[in-house]
Amino acid sequence: MSLSAPLLQIDQLSVSFGGHAAVRPLDLTIARGEILALVGESGSGKSTVALATMGLLPGRAQVQGAIRFEEKPLFTQSEREWSALRGNRIGMIFQEPMTSLNPLQPIGRQVAEALTLHRPMSAQAAHKEARELLELVRLPEPQRRFGHYPHQLSGGQRQRVMIAIAVACRPGLLIADEPTTALDVTIQAQILELLDRLRRELSMAVLLITHDLGRPRASGYRRVCPAAPCRRLRRSPICPIRRRDRPSAWRSGNSPSGCWTCGQVRSDGSVLHRRSWCSSSLWVVQAQKGGGG
Repeated sequence: MSLSAPLLQIDQLSVSFGGHAAVRPLDLTIARGEILALVGESGSGKSTVALATMGLLPGRAQVQGAIRFEEKPLFTQSEREWSALRGNRIGMIFQEPMTSLNPLQPIGRQVAEALTLHRPMSAQAAHKEARELLELVRLPEPQRRFGHYPHQLSGGQRQRVMIAIAVACRPGLLIADEPTTALDVTIQAQILELLDRLRRELSMAVLLITHDLGRPRASGYRRVCPAAPCRRLRRSPICPIRRRDRPSAWRSGNSPSGCWTCGQVRSDGSVLHRRSWCSSSLWVVQAQKGGGG
């Protein structure tokens, strides 16, 4: 496995249900240690892309294209290989922690279970590491809350437990599907800061899925790359980038000759625009700090 190769590569992924397109041909690449946001309105196919990457699409889904993780094609894997990958090399935070966590088990046992499923360790060792993971995600009073049930925690605390489960096995890629849903603004900022800190400490890549274009910008991301050509975006009255966000806010440099969506300029001064990164209703936003830094 080459370290210079992309960690995750999606090529022309399209997903349909009963002949209705849920995801139109999508291309994106995530490098090791990179954080990348997939942004789009509700129903644009963001979560479908995440489920396809995790191998969790229902059997009726019609899928075309390819997804490669660590240079291995995912769609050709057996269910046993998928089970070894999920929660181990690829972790996922689902939208609503209250429905994702088991209401009948203490949170400490649920974190420990994520470890014992993929690692040969005793229950005692798993419980010890689970406590360390709850400290890592900065859950308040982790030792006391180890035996608490999900309903005894606040929304932000439950989300920290979900993150602890997702990163328990130190995955190479963490998929965060709307991790700040139903949280107040202060807690949203704390959760996003936590994800970025874990990315650096655990040397993992993060695919952040969100419907809010302002959230990646507020978190320090620098570039948005829609699929439509620049002229089409300028003409479109419904484009949220056109309507809500001026191009200078997304540029790494404010050169007036640069593309007004991604700010890239060729050496001769002409516009360089990345084409076909995603469907017309999805945007890919790259973090300002790539790699493990």
